[in-house]
Amino acid sequence: MKPIRNVSLEEALRTGVVPARTARPMPPVAAAAFDVARAAQPRRPPATGDAAARGEEVRTEAGEEAHTEVLPFVDEHVARIDAPAARVWAALLTTMGKMAPPQLPRPLAAAWGLAQPTRVGEWTTQAAIGDTIPGFAVAECEPGRLLTLRGSHRFSRYELRFELDARDPRTVEVHATTSAAFPGGLGKMYRALVIGTGGHRIAVRRMLASVARRAERRGSSDEGSFSAPSAPPA
Repeated sequence: MKPIRNVSLEEALRTGVVPARTARPMPPVAAAAFDVARAAQPRRPPATGDAAARGEEVRTEAGEEAHTEVLPFVDEHVARIDAPAARVWAALLTTMGKMAPPQLPRPLAAAWGLAQPTRVGEWTTQAAIGDTIPGFAVAECEPGRLLTLRGSHRFSRYELRFELDARDPRTVEVHATTSAAFPGGLGKMYRALVIGTGGHRIAVRRMLASVARRAERRGSSDEGSFSAPSAPPA
């Protein structure tokens, strides 16, 4: 049996072509993800010359279309948080920044075809369009009011939109709206796994609960400093 050729995973991430495997041993979960993603990858005949150039143009246009498309609504969750908007905003960014490791294992990212495998940006008090966390990129950002994250992989294109509605100076409602498309047969299976089982609903509720804990905990600490007569308000 011939040894398996070592594959450039950086090239796989850039081109979207999933290698069969790498020569380096992988955990069983990563190996299974490789096999599933490779089976799902559409087969294309090789293109050369002008045809290759035209293919690149088509992929670019398709990527732009996917970025701006209106995705089907999935669900919305609302959390009422007893903290000022600035504190809730910082808690939201921190929570999202800690949601995943700074970089996913490259074999897993390549197998799933994640467009955003690494974290880019501050993700504590500031975010900007183009900043990323594994699986998501910032598409819209209005500090203290709106954060829209978009992403895609081989089984889905999705958007997670957070809107902060300040009910009064110390109370904010956070609306988390999910939209997503699940193309093809494997997409439908993935939707059943993520949405149908209730896993997505649980994950979003936990995310909002984490935002609330961070924001309100910071609020309690600040209120404690107000009670000290010798310390001026911060």
